[in-house]
Amino acid sequence: MQRSQSGVQGPRPPAYDGRSQPYTLYGRDLFLPKPGNTPSFHSINRMDPGMNSRIDPQAQRKNGASSPQEKRESKSFKKLVHSFMGYTSTNGIGRLAESKTIFWKIFWSLVCMGAFSMFIYQFIELLQQYSSKPVSTSVSVTFEKRLPFPAVTICNLNILRKDAIPQTVKDALKKKYDYSSSSTDGSGTKRRRRNTPGSGDYNTDTPNTDAPTTDYSYQDYSGDFYYNDDDYSEYRDDAEEYGSGYENYDEDEEEEFPDPGTISAEARLRYEVDLVIGSLDEADLRDRGHLFDVLVRNCTWKGIDCKTGNISKYWSHEWNYKYGNCFTFNRGMDDEGKPQRVFRATKPGPSQGLLLEIDVQQEQYIGALTVEAGIRVLLHDQGHMTFPYEEGFSVSPGMATSVGIKKTQIIRLDRFNNKSCLPQDELPMTNIYRRYKNITTYSQQACLNSCLGLSQIFRCGCSEYSYPSDRDPCDVFDSKTSRCLRTVKYLFNNDRLSCLADCRQPCTEEAFLKTISSSQWPSKAYKDYLISQNKYHNESDNMLQLNVFFNELNFEKIEEQFSYGTINLLADIGGQLGLWIGISVITVCEFLELIVMFFAVCIKKINAMSEVHEVPAYG
Repeated sequence: MQRSQSGVQGPRPPAYDGRSQPYTLYGRDLFLPKPGNTPSFHSINRMDPGMNSRIDPQAQRKNGASSPQEKRESKSFKKLVHSFMGYTSTNGIGRLAESKTIFWKIFWSLVCMGAFSMFIYQFIELLQQYSSKPVSTSVSVTFEKRLPFPAVTICNLNILRKDAIPQTVKDALKKKYDYSSSSTDGSGTKRRRRNTPGSGDYNTDTPNTDAPTTDYSYQDYSGDFYYNDDDYSEYRDDAEEYGSGYENYDEDEEEEFPDPGTISAEARLRYEVDLVIGSLDEADLRDRGHLFDVLVRNCTWKGIDCKTGNISKYWSHEWNYKYGNCFTFNRGMDDEGKPQRVFRATKPGPSQGLLLEIDVQQEQYIGALTVEAGIRVLLHDQGHMTFPYEEGFSVSPGMATSVGIKKTQIIRLDRFNNKSCLPQDELPMTNIYRRYKNITTYSQQACLNSCLGLSQIFRCGCSEYSYPSDRDPCDVFDSKTSRCLRTVKYLFNNDRLSCLADCRQPCTEEAFLKTISSSQWPSKAYKDYLISQNKYHNESDNMLQLNVFFNELNFEKIEEQFSYGTINLLADIGGQLGLWIGISVITVCEFLELIVMFFAVCIKKINAMSEVHEVPAYG
């Protein structure tokens, strides 16, 4: 090993003697001087600027020059894009790349930008349609071998038996009113609270003729009020939002709660009796109404006795403010709210349903109150609160009535999961029918009635007699109470109490389409037979027959379905891409290929830069 004057270690390269090949470094011929006059490495750089640029490319970039490698890489990127524009299946881009003049370049540029803008506009429209989650309604007919039979509720149109009228009701019936008086002073009587133990004393106090002077509000009745609970704050807030002087009601509310001085004699008598009955203990009233054993003479389910046999336990009882005792067959739960078996129909036809013989006992009717004879019938789903007056139909005595039914199931979608419809098991604890009637299944009618009743309680301190409560019903003969009820009803009808917002439609609902036919019953021959058996006692005035059955086991399903889903969105986006830009799945693959090629060029560039920075040592 020898060391040169320049300090470079290693064997000395041979001097050029005319016969040997020149020494080559980085592609350049290097002619070394004679021994003893060897140039340094720095002198080599000064002698060969081209080699210097290859050895130190960073210094060259500092001087603002581009290396040939970078120029080739720049050309390769441009070549890739130009080549892609020539072979891509995207409409318009190829024409733009092949345009030779400025005019056509501008023309095709505008066409491409316009088409792309239209695609963006249509794309936004599609996203808005998808986000709105539109629904369509489908109707289908389904056959079921064992179709659940509906619950059947029957009520006598007469609320109390004449031989069991409480003394307070008798007093109300005998009371004489001065109907010509236009006085609006309260003329009601003090009553015990409903559903309160110890309310069997029916003696009434001296009528109170002084009109109340205290404004009805929630605070006035919050002392011992059962509803004084935070759970009811929504009703209290809605009711208190409007002052006691709010009287912007219209004619509808005037007719429902008329001024006491304008009430007719018949209506006044009915109101007064309803107030008295509503203030009495419900347990005692049950014994004074029409009893099951007398009302239902015979009962068969598919020919099996359902009055005295094992099936008799599937009858349940409830008290209705309008008709008194009501009895329900196949309710799905007993009087204590415990679940029971639900009967099912396996065949259609009259012999495969419920057959009842009813004795309405017209001799026990209260002439001043009951103007029609017969029973009220309601067909409904199991577990629902019954409203026979609002939703039922009447059957008259002396007739055999056949009710053929067809089931309809309605299924709604909660599109945005914001409770636009409510499941049947979501009946709040604040619902008055859940508190007093052991109802656990949600229905819109029960929710609306409960909301209105609670709003009346929190604003007026009482509610109408039709709503269950532990307080006495409102005295509609008192002018101030009537005005308060009128105001609450106005707010309810105009959706100022948020009842409609809170009481949405159920997500699943079942209804029964009825086909009703009737014939004279009993026939003359059957009447003669009953007379011969000493069983006929003016049957045409009291007896009726009711037959409820399925016309067919097919039921109609009305179901909401999403009409624009993810698949529809993707299909429409693909259609818009093809219409405006001409892009398909193959075009997307072409763009992916271009991206991969760009990455490949970048990797080559990085590798080339690494090789340039490497300087081999010699000496």
